[in-house]
Amino acid sequence: MPNPPTPRTSSSRHSRSTVPGGRALFEYALLMRDQPSRTAKLDRINGLQMLVILTSSGVHAMAFECVSRTHVGLKRRVNEDSLMIRTERGLWAVADGMGGHEAGDVASSKISDALQHLPIVYDVDELIGSAAASLQQVNHELIQLARGDGLPRTIGSTVVALAISGAEMRCLWAGDSRAYRWRGGKLVQLTRDHSLVQELVNAGMLHPHEAQDHPQSNVVTRAVGVSEDLKLEVATGDARQGDLFLLASDGLTRVVPDDDLAAELETGTLDAIADRLVELVLQRGAPDNVSLILVRV
Repeated sequence: MPNPPTPRTSSSRHSRSTVPGGRALFEYALLMRDQPSRTAKLDRINGLQMLVILTSSGVHAMAFECVSRTHVGLKRRVNEDSLMIRTERGLWAVADGMGGHEAGDVASSKISDALQHLPIVYDVDELIGSAAASLQQVNHELIQLARGDGLPRTIGSTVVALAISGAEMRCLWAGDSRAYRWRGGKLVQLTRDHSLVQELVNAGMLHPHEAQDHPQSNVVTRAVGVSEDLKLEVATGDARQGDLFLLASDGLTRVVPDDDLAAELETGTLDAIADRLVELVLQRGAPDNVSLILVRV
């Protein structure tokens, strides 16, 4: 039976081809220098998707490419993943509704909607702080929603978010959706799974190579909507020109190990990489929804 076609969501592509952007950026900075705000968004100049930040020390600009894919997979009837893409703000997120519970698609959609409508700030720590506060509010709303009919149930979702401003990067997450960075031919996992098998690995009770096939590999220890006490984790780092970031639900990472991810990220356009990753998951049975966001600086 042939694989079903891969539907695309938010698959817009922003070119980083060599363009004479310096003059346009300089003119924009002159235009904005007397504005009261210390920051400004510049959507496109000469085809570039750019984040421009005006500070007392000067003008800082960063251009991004971004593509995304989401697929229901070959075993599930409903896609409970949700993507949030605000490239012009330097903010992206993947939410993976918990399929073992009820209304996972509701949970993931609430997360993406909340992050989509954050107050406008461009300091990376303010942005990630605002995202964390928003997720805490969603956590409360999901718990109240689950309790609405008096029946014991959980409406939850994992989440991983990436924020970039200037040369600074932050990741925020709960659960086993992951963030990676490809730099200089090396793939680094920026997040650490909040899962039962990861805790077993950390305790020395399970070898990392055994984790992926463990019968309880889908059990997460943190997620939005599961507990009143939502613990979010934040990773800090830098972002450099040429860096490639990958956000993904576990529908990708449980089927495609890191060595295979690295091989696919090494060459090609972002569209080609995204298509190859989804096709690889489909070839391997696609037991879950699969969603990913690729961001190149």
